[in-house]
Amino acid sequence: MKHNLSLWIRLLVSVFALICVTQRSYALDDGDPLPGNGKDPILWEEEQAEIIVEENLGLAVNVDDLNQFDEDLATEDRKSIDKTPIDQYLTETCEKIRANREQFPAKTLSKATQYFTPMFEPGANGRLQKKDRRSCINIEGSCIVKDFLYNWSSKSEPWGKMYTRREIPFKFGKGSGQSYYNKTNALDPCRTLAADPKVYSMGTVIYFPSMRNKICPQSGKVVDGCFIVSDVGSAIKGPGRFDVFTGECANYNSSNSTCADASNSSFIPSAGSTFYVVGRHSILAKELREEADLFINSNWSTDTFPFPKRASASPLK
Repeated sequence: MKHNLSLWIRLLVSVFALICVTQRSYALDDGDPLPGNGKDPILWEEEQAEIIVEENLGLAVNVDDLNQFDEDLATEDRKSIDKTPIDQYLTETCEKIRANREQFPAKTLSKATQYFTPMFEPGANGRLQKKDRRSCINIEGSCIVKDFLYNWSSKSEPWGKMYTRREIPFKFGKGSGQSYYNKTNALDPCRTLAADPKVYSMGTVIYFPSMRNKICPQSGKVVDGCFIVSDVGSAIKGPGRFDVFTGECANYNSSNSTCADASNSSFIPSAGSTFYVVGRHSILAKELREEADLFINSNWSTDTFPFPKRASASPLK
């Protein structure tokens, strides 16, 4: 009996040690703490508590309760819908990250995919049609129908929540939740990354040199190559695995849940390419998040939406 008890104790200790080792290996890939001596004041900030901020849902309505969906329009063929024209902001902080990239962990990309917010034609009453509900709520998690954003809420609300886009900061959909490291909780086209939170903490910045000067499908303008981890995905697991948010999808294929927009095909980093991990406690990561928040709060929370078209940004040198 004593022998059996001793065996069980050793077994439990071994399992616990294995769990600890696994957790430690997962925590190594998010760039925190910064490698080296960590004495450079430009690159470090005091650790902040992960305080979750309660979202203001007062602008949302339960679509199912209000019956604000519509019957399918059987005679209406799906049409290509114009995307919302937005500016593409190029951050000064990303230039600093690029110049100092050798100070950050260099990793190899395992696999990258992209996700998007499909745009659907409204029914007769201007609301989401029944035929699009599953693609919108269950598969993609959100969609845009004319002036409204539909977003997944809970299993008890099969039609999700409906928001008037001009009244909310998250014009293209919601991220993983508000916190110190994700203050707007807004999916940002060609800036937001979904990743495994066990590997990359929310607020971590990822710099892809190969994405610099790529054309964003939403804005039609060049990007600087810096992305912010502010979302999660059920299929996005492990190190070197990311899902890039590209914004609205005007030509959504419901049969295979893909986006047929021509500009989407080239906006993705290739497997095997190098990326740099800027930990969320880095001053540079904090500055980049602040630039992103400022852009969203200054441009997306206005009374007028969509924005007027602007001239394309010049390629970076």
